[in-house]
Amino acid sequence: MPHKQMSAVRLLERNALDMIKRRAKKAGLPDWIGNHVCRATGITRFLEAGDTLEEAAILANHADMRTARI
Repeated sequence: MPHKQMSAVRLLERNALDMIKRRAKKAGLPDWIGNHVCRATGITRFLEAGDTLEEAAILANHADMRTARI
């Protein structure tokens, strides 16, 4: 099942990290919050909403299902 891109331009990892750090700081969250915390939280919420692990793996661009399970 193909998924839609949120943007035609890919966000660079460093730019994503900078954006997350700024927003975490503004929200009073710990400075260790980063890309992977947000990514894991997003996948967790996706699964809690009733979507499948297979769909989550595709959305997260995981080549191996074992990665998505973690």
